[in-house]
Amino acid sequence: KQGVTSFEYVNYAGRFCECKVVAVNKKQRAFVVGFADKDEQIRTARMHQKKIEQDLEIIDILASEYSSVYYIDLEKDSITPYSMNKESMSLFGSRFRSGVLYSKAFEEYVNGVVWERDRQMMLDAGAIDNIKRELSLRKTFITTYRGNVDGRPHYCEMKFVKVGNEFDSPKAVALGFAEKDDLILKDFVNDILYDDY
Repeated sequence: KQGVTSFEYVNYAGRFCECKVVAVNKKQRAFVVGFADKDEQIRTARMHQKKIEQDLEIIDILASEYSSVYYIDLEKDSITPYSMNKESMSLFGSRFRSGVLYSKAFEEYVNGVVWERDRQMMLDAGAIDNIKRELSLRKTFITTYRGNVDGRPHYCEMKFVKVGNEFDSPKAVALGFAEKDDLILKDFVNDILYDDY
């Protein structure tokens, strides 16, 4: 506002405070100066900001390894796309950005992309109750499944990573999808060769 300025500072006791200066008249020749102890509010805001930065760091790391990444709020059953590959964008981009519930979006993804024999396994793995149960025990869990690419199975990976405090029950997760066909088939061939020789 015009005629108002404020700033934060730390007082002699190490507490966050705010100083606000307000002009009394339009010529700004007289001012009212106020001081307030804002320690709890400022510390809470900074902790919240730090948590958001940590969550984004986790999501950034996941996005470097996975072609499509989403932020899932387990409490609100909401999905927010972070990054999507071309195929996901063309199939689900507008739908996932429309505010659809995560549970519904995940079901649409499974029914539209996952090989029929792996659908129930994927629906079970991606259910909110299962995510909470799995991530109450550890920080991540991965499910390997087959996607249907032009009528043939294609190996893919789905990874859930808990964001927030690792010791709390999960309230939000990052979800990544990646194609792993070449890697899994290479491992499969190597295993066969190792067993044969």
